[in-house]
Amino acid sequence: MVFDCRWTVLFHDALRLRGAHGEASVTGGGEEYAGYDKLEQIVLPLYYENRSGWIAVMKGAIAKNALYFNSHRMLRRYTSNAYVR
Repeated sequence: MVFDCRWTVLFHDALRLRGAHGEASVTGGGEEYAGYDKLEQIVLPLYYENRSGWIAVMKGAIAKNALYFNSHRMLRRYTSNAYVR
């Protein structure tokens, strides 16, 4: 399973807020399940049980990624790919 950097930031912040320091457990014998384990064991409980923690994680993810994921970059990239080439 491949996550973009927003999920990486989210999981890192969720681990920090919950105080977990270990690796995600892997079930079924493959790494592709590690993302689902983190979702089930860390992200969803944070969302349902600790609303203020969830909001803090979301604000942190937005703050870390807003410099790259914005409309100015999108428009600049679209223009260069569609018209400049």
